[in-house]
Amino acid sequence: MMSRSACVVLIALALLGGPSVRAIDTFDIDGDGTKDALTDGLLVLRHLFGFSGTTLTEGAIAGDASRSTASEIESYLQTDSVYLDIDDDGTTDALTDGLLLLRYLFGFTGQTLTEGAVSETARRASATEIGSYIDAGPIDPVILSRWTIERAKEWRDTHGWLMGVNFTPAYAVNMLEMWQADTYDEAAIDRELGWAAGIGMNTIRVFLHDVVWNQGSEAYLDRIDNFLAIADKHGIGTMLVIFDGVWDENPYGANVETVAYGAMPADPTQAYEQLDPREHVTASRWVQSPGEAILGDHARHDELEGYVKGIIGRFKDDPRVIIWDLFNEPDGFGVYAYGLSPEDKDAGAEALLRKTFGWAREVGPSQPLTAGVWRNFPTAEGERLTSINEYQLAVSDVISFHSYSSRDGVQYIIDGLKEYGRPIVCTEYMARQIGSTFQAISPVMRKNDVGAYSWGLVDGRNQTKYSWGSWTTQAAEDAEPWAHDLLHNDEVGTPYDQQETELLKLLVEVEADDIVSVWSHEFSSGEGDPTTGLGPGTGLQTGNMVASGDQGFSSGGTWYSSGGALSKTISSLGLRYITLSFAASKDGASTCTIDISVDGSAWENILSVGPYEPAAGFVMLPESAEGAYSVEIRWGSAVNFCWINNVNINAIAVSE
Repeated sequence: MMSRSACVVLIALALLGGPSVRAIDTFDIDGDGTKDALTDGLLVLRHLFGFSGTTLTEGAIAGDASRSTASEIESYLQTDSVYLDIDDDGTTDALTDGLLLLRYLFGFTGQTLTEGAVSETARRASATEIGSYIDAGPIDPVILSRWTIERAKEWRDTHGWLMGVNFTPAYAVNMLEMWQADTYDEAAIDRELGWAAGIGMNTIRVFLHDVVWNQGSEAYLDRIDNFLAIADKHGIGTMLVIFDGVWDENPYGANVETVAYGAMPADPTQAYEQLDPREHVTASRWVQSPGEAILGDHARHDELEGYVKGIIGRFKDDPRVIIWDLFNEPDGFGVYAYGLSPEDKDAGAEALLRKTFGWAREVGPSQPLTAGVWRNFPTAEGERLTSINEYQLAVSDVISFHSYSSRDGVQYIIDGLKEYGRPIVCTEYMARQIGSTFQAISPVMRKNDVGAYSWGLVDGRNQTKYSWGSWTTQAAEDAEPWAHDLLHNDEVGTPYDQQETELLKLLVEVEADDIVSVWSHEFSSGEGDPTTGLGPGTGLQTGNMVASGDQGFSSGGTWYSSGGALSKTISSLGLRYITLSFAASKDGASTCTIDISVDGSAWENILSVGPYEPAAGFVMLPESAEGAYSVEIRWGSAVNFCWINNVNINAIAVSE
């Protein structure tokens, strides 16, 4: 007969969705990918004896461990303490559970494993049961309770392709100013969401905050309800974000000049005025939720249970909420060093993340839960994940991620995440100054049926038109071009770039199969040093640009050219639109150009780029191209030196 523990494991694996799931081994305490007596076994035994700090970890951490500090190990062991009850007697004890684990990892079996180390009240007493339990690595019931892959796919099919934005109204310097009773502006939200709907958006991602909850939970819930009604009126579904691990770690002291940094206001139930943004600085008043005072004190995490359950409980069956994002970048960081070290921040974030998923599962919302990865991505090559990343990917109903990478980088991430077999949503992208443009990335999202939320709708007090570097430079030119945001804050919400909004409107109308990659090249190193001897006949020539296939046109490096042109002929049947983006800098007054020729007709310029100028374009092909046999696309430069990177060309077919 199958033992109880073995039966549970088999059921769990079946429910988790098959071999594409990457298992989390609970007894791999230091996260090095293996269970070992002299690391993991010793750590558990010391922990159960009450050791902490360096006395817990000294000499017991593997060289390639992903959890290596005492705070990370302590947080992990405290969070997963229920699984340390090896003999299942309802308690954890060094001389039973700790000894059993250590013996088993040393290779003990049979009576030598269990003798003198099993409690009289144990429900898991035989050597076979104990060995099976340790081998399997007990599966977190919160992970076990996540949606099946089939249910997640049904959700995706119901909502279709999601295209939207991370939304903070222009009047708000952060989510506190957005939601507090004295600054919440229904009319402004209605106006801006109307603009969002006008450019084809069908969803938004919105940040909440525990501080506003403490100022009056019922009134806060009513404001959220009002917000959802406005969004729904415009045909927009909402993703609500519960916690946020990014930017300033103190939601009080960072914004209130009359309150000492790190101190709580005398009455935390009262709303307080937010400071004006710092000049020319992106997200200059954005604050984390919760603040470091709670996040860093694991004993205080339970104070947030009412907030999590209260918000989700109110809207758990509300169709206007389409998905819950429980923690934005939990292992994110502030701009400057505050009270928590990076290690303590990660440990607190992982502990709270696990509790938050547990609280959410207890509520049982009808919408999926997610928490997005933003670094240390899984890839098709199976690269190691951090402990937080492992948990996020193992527990989320729908996989989500952030990336401000180039086209190739985003595709690489998507390919790795596809291994999980679940719907994928990118909840942050688009930073024009580093090549993450709508023209480069949005077609990739649509082609892969990955939901897409760019950052920033209307230019406003959050100032995300400025680059991330503006935190140190504080220069007006950090918004040239805009880093994020789509619309000007004027009477009609004028697009920053009309081509971008036209492209977004098109993408929500077409199908994934309508996106056709046109051009792909890798940049060859050539035979010379490209930085010396530049000029006709020297350095790298156009011939060094080596074709690597016919899907996409993208570079992960640079091409040095002594001038000339490179062209590619494609079939244009059914193609009506081309998107492209690249950054180019050069010596001289000439421009880099992209031209097209339909069936051998005269060349027509569709994009020109000046010195040191990033560029992006969305071009409708001439009507003659729709039924043409071929369209030739040409990149060219007449100057002696041209540097070009992040080049992307895609075509979009539209069936009329």
